[in-house]
Amino acid sequence: MRHRWALGGVVVGVGVVCGEGDTCLASGVTPAETSTKYALAFCTKFQSSRCCLPVHDNMIQREFSNLLASSTVCAEMLNVHKSSLSQIMCASCSPQSPAFLSRPVDTAFFGGTATFKVCATFAAAVAPTEFDQCGLSQQAYRFSPCTPTNPVSATAAWPDSCRDGMYICQSKATQAFSCQTTPCAASDVPTGFANAPCSNFTCTPSSMFLNDNGGAKPVFYEDFAVEIVPDSEHCLGPVAADGSSAAVRRAGWNSIVVVVALGSAMRG
Repeated sequence: MRHRWALGGVVVGVGVVCGEGDTCLASGVTPAETSTKYALAFCTKFQSSRCCLPVHDNMIQREFSNLLASSTVCAEMLNVHKSSLSQIMCASCSPQSPAFLSRPVDTAFFGGTATFKVCATFAAAVAPTEFDQCGLSQQAYRFSPCTPTNPVSATAAWPDSCRDGMYICQSKATQAFSCQTTPCAASDVPTGFANAPCSNFTCTPSSMFLNDNGGAKPVFYEDFAVEIVPDSEHCLGPVAADGSSAAVRRAGWNSIVVVVALGSAMRG
């Protein structure tokens, strides 16, 4: 499956490849084959190894800016939650991102063949309540300069009202998320959901926010659901300065990080 978007006269193609090892969603090739000749201006943590090109970086920055377009003052404010949000939206640039797109853990709730995994503590850092002071601009759809937006209170748009056993729906007409005790209308089932009752992480406002194509979903992952998993799983976590995820749990990774850190300290 391949998606194409037009940006300023430039057609950007994104190859969607599932189950093919280290193939990047944005660049369509492996991290090693993705050019690093030119620096990324927005997703700056991924310079030496990456899964995206400057053209993708530019599109990610635009979608991030659109989401925060509620106020110039708020957009210019720096805080940890905005930083976490930018890192999540930059996920497709991470060289580790291919490993985070895998078969669902919760196969009852998610109906697609793959979900993008985000660590629970990282998802909590972008809880909608953290953005209530300024509000957000929920988009009807992405990748268009004419995209209509809906200025919203974050906790109203992605409410904390779902309890275990309820169904999470998103109105096709208004983009609003809601919780109900009966299954959603077919047109109101969020992308990648199975129209099944939620439980634990899938009931949270963070899950709604991360699964909203007009919200915090990582850019270029619009065709997939985001699944919040325990930090012990292989998932997207806070990104270090070298572009590595602090939550990577593959065997031996923590040891490698320690060795690299010790080597750097000794050279210092």
